[in-house]
Amino acid sequence: MKKMTDERLQLEMDKLSKMFQIYQDQLLFVEAEIVARFGVHPSDVDCDMWIDTFHQSGGRMTVEEITREMTARI
Repeated sequence: MKKMTDERLQLEMDKLSKMFQIYQDQLLFVEAEIVARFGVHPSDVDCDMWIDTFHQSGGRMTVEEITREMTARI
């Protein structure tokens, strides 16, 4: 692989920062809906599936899964 220029690397790092900010904004948006539905934040009830999926490794959950996981904990 050809080495990037400093300018290109800076561009890619800036893109990564923007993508992370979009992710963080979306995470807060969705977590606000979960709090509205269940009255608590997933982290407050140690919802490991949520934490592992969206705060650690990444992945996907369904509405049914988060509903099951949250209602089992509240």
